[in-house]
Amino acid sequence: MSAAPLLSHDLRKVYQSRGAPATTALAGVSLEVHTGERVALLGRNGAGKTTFLRIASTLLRPTSGTIEIFGHDADREPDLARPLIAVVPQEGKPFFHLTPYEQVYTYLRARGFAREVAKARTAEALEKMGLTDIHMCSV
Repeated sequence: MSAAPLLSHDLRKVYQSRGAPATTALAGVSLEVHTGERVALLGRNGAGKTTFLRIASTLLRPTSGTIEIFGHDADREPDLARPLIAVVPQEGKPFFHLTPYEQVYTYLRARGFAREVAKARTAEALEKMGLTDIHMCSV
């Protein structure tokens, strides 16, 4: 697949509440992640890190802007983008002694996927992201 694993352009999320001023949770994020790159989102509380990840994983719709997962618009084509995404949320703290394969596989099993399905989806996700030969060090 030749498209970038993740490409966002001017991504925004604004929450509107009746009788209250609008709250901007994400203000124009443009980002391109290439195959084999690893990215960390850093910022203070309320900076939009979780909002960005929720939009990128199709759990939340953006107010404006675009985000593509391997060339598929995550907002307009979520059913095409979702199979290409593996997200371990902040609530599921990683175990630093596990390899990337073990991290993803364990998360999928905890989410209720059958062993064979979890194995296949884990291998597919790591291959698509270029992480099949990456190992995490014990801390």
